[in-house]
Amino acid sequence: AIRDQQPRIALIFDSGRPNFRHSLYSEYKANRPSCPVDLVPQFDIIRQAAYVFGLPILIPAPIQTEGSNETTYEADDVIATIATWAVESGLNVNLISSDKDLMQLVRDDEHGSVHMIDPMTMLRKTEMDVIEKWGVPPSQLGDLLALTGDSSDNIPGVPGIGPKTAALLLQEYGSLENLLSRASEISQKVRREKLVQHKDQARLSRKLVELCATVPPECIEYIMPTTNYHNDNINNHPTFSSGGDNARTMSSSINKSDIVNNLRMEPLNKKRVMNFLTSMGFRDLSRRMQSRFYSNSTDSRAHHLRQQNPLPLLEDTPRKGMGSSSSNMRSQSLVNTSYSLDDIPF
Repeated sequence: AIRDQQPRIALIFDSGRPNFRHSLYSEYKANRPSCPVDLVPQFDIIRQAAYVFGLPILIPAPIQTEGSNETTYEADDVIATIATWAVESGLNVNLISSDKDLMQLVRDDEHGSVHMIDPMTMLRKTEMDVIEKWGVPPSQLGDLLALTGDSSDNIPGVPGIGPKTAALLLQEYGSLENLLSRASEISQKVRREKLVQHKDQARLSRKLVELCATVPPECIEYIMPTTNYHNDNINNHPTFSSGGDNARTMSSSINKSDIVNNLRMEPLNKKRVMNFLTSMGFRDLSRRMQSRFYSNSTDSRAHHLRQQNPLPLLEDTPRKGMGSSSSNMRSQSLVNTSYSLDDIPF
């Protein structure tokens, strides 16, 4: 648990817009199926949860290119950029992700490390873990992924070159470019022919897997919870899609270390947290959080109200517009809640 601390933290979303990689390769991610229908409404719930718990949100901003098409960077590029700024400020970075592309950022350095933490196992991944998994250090992982390709992102790579072969080749030749320039020297015929035939495809793949760690600040939008901190209504959370005043673009004149320093979790708005947990039907968690928030509360009035009027959803009585079953309460959309949260006594 984090008590009386405001850790540096940010939640990064993709924009859903075409990005500069589509300009390089029109088939980039073209084979991906549509997002599952039941997953779509969960994105807004995640944004609401971030707002409720005081987490800054970042997203790539649109940039104008020739032909007036809106293109942008990807979330991975924003992550790479923020991580780079943090390391340059002498900070250690933890990336909560299992995305193999982000393993390119992993580093152990006395001036600042970048580690990954698997959100499922919560295991930490260091440089040694990357080497153990892929056979190359993070600095060569982009070269390896360019050779192997990536079916999930529709990155072509070199047909017939898998991770083990790619690692052996990079161990021998040092880099993708050196390997391709000396491909004619490879003794194994099939491997030599594949590399010679698909060298342009390999170079293209290298550009596609490369993470951009130099996203300009003006190409990053952000929402800071403090912009609406005193609003207890969870349904009034700021969104990017609405184009509201709360979504702002970073200024190019801001010092990068100041940006990193200001990406902090805000103090919990207790009423907003309880409203959120109650609306989601998290009965046991609501009880535990209520106990944690108010066990030592000096607010006798709030304590008295809690005793006289316990949270409605903690009782086995239905709310307006909702059935009495717990499954019905859990499936209720936060955006479409038909009952008022203003009467919760906190």
